[in-house]
Formats: sequence, structure tokens, C-alpha cells
Amino acid sequence: MFELRFEEDGAVASIELRRPPANAIGPDQVNELSSLLDRLQREHGACRVVLFHAAGRFFSAGGDIKFMAEVAHLADGPERLMQLSADMQRLFGRLEGLPLPTVCALSGTALGGGLELALACDIRVAEPQVIVGLPEVKIGLLPGAGGTQRVSRLAGPAVARRLILTGDTVSAAEAMRLGLLHEIVPAGQALNRARAIARGLAASPPRTLAAIKRCIGLAPSAEGLAAELEETLALQREPATKALIGAFVRRSKTGVELT
Repeated sequence: MFELRFEEDGAVASIELRRPPANAIGPDQVNELSSLLDRLQREHGACRVVLFHAAGRFFSAGGDIKFMAEVAHLADGPERLMQLSADMQRLFGRLEGLPLPTVCALSGTALGGGLELALACDIRVAEPQVIVGLPEVKIGLLPGAGGTQRVSRLAGPAVARRLILTGDTVSAAEAMRLGLLHEIVPAGQALNRARAIARGLAASPPRTLAAIKRCIGLAPSAEGLAAELEETLALQREPATKALIGAFVRRSKTGVELT
């Protein structure tokens, strides 16, 4: 099994991928992660931010090669592999659409489905030694768990063509330059930095965080602009927002700037 270490530290829920040596993702792992998302959506309680991380040389090497080998010779092998991609696509879509912000700490290599998982998170922090890539073309496949779409959206079609058509891996520095990562920190510090970011996010009202994610998810579109106005009105009716605005006005009257 994919043993997931799930911990809650105040407002931050931490999910550690634990399937050495490569944290490969197969049907069992997708089901386990899906069940965990069900739990977070159903009973997240005090949780306001979700943090993903993994120990070892790999964050995740992607799809489970063992599973691929087991079904490759079966008559319905192609359909079963397509179903795994569909299930991963659905899972990562749910993760991206989660009303809770998500932060991903990368201290190891993220390839294929592993990178697709990371790209579904809102913020990605990596260490200098990290390598990322979508190498599926090298075995005649494509990144079918959302990779073609998210790389195109985050880095543009030209970058998507380069990375996905060649299957080349890139360094953390290059991935950040291309827009796939948000921050690079010294070796051994990705998890600490990601936790600090998560705690900072958790300081904001959860209703506000969910509204921001919704609007960004609709961008760029007329629907997104309409959602901004809808959410702005709704948020101004929220007690937490009223309290924050009131405190801001009081500080402004005393000459204290908003920080």
C-alpha cells in the first residue's frame, strides 16, 4: 500500500507520501488519496491548508511501472491503463479544486504523475537538487493525468511542447524560470519553508481563501470577473471580513499602515 502519513498541526494538515523507493502511483494509491480528500472535504474541522511532501530521493516517480507490467499483456490492458490515467486526472482535478489552499514541498525528483500531482497544488517549494519532468513520450505515452493542460496553463504552450514532446527533465532552477515552481530554498529546507507558507495562509479566513481559489480557477474569463464581484459582496457580509476591515479602519485612523 501507499502508506500516507497524515498529521494535523493546528490549521495545517500534512500528507507525506511513503511508498519507497519511488512513491509510485497506481490504483491503490489513487484510491487512498481519494479517500483522504473525501475526509478533508467532509470533516476538515480546523484544517485550513493542506501540505504535501515526501522523504527520500523521489517526491514521486509517477505511474506504477509494476502495475503497467502486470496489465500490459492483458486483452483489456490499454483500457485499464487509461482508467488509471482517468482516475489520476479526476483526483488531481479534485485536489486543484479543493477550497483549501495546498502547498507542495519538493525535496526529491518529481516525474510524470508525481509532477502532475505537484502541479495540482497551489504553491510549490523545491530544493536545488530537485529534478522534474514529464518523460512519458519515451515509452510512447503522454502525461494523461492533467500534465498537458497544467503545464500549458502555467508555462505556456511553447514550454509545454518542449518539455512534453522531448520528455526532457529540468533542474529546479530551470523549472522555476519556466513558471512551474514558486520558490527554491537551500537543501533540506523545503518542508520547513512550505510549513511556514502554509501557516501564513492559514492566518487568513478560510472563506476568503476558498473564494480566491474559485476566482483564479475561472481565470481568464468573463465568468471569473463576475465571480470576483459575487465573492466580494459575499465576503463583505462575512463576520471575519467585517472584523478585519474594522481593525484596518481603526489602524488607518491612528496612522498605522496595513502590513
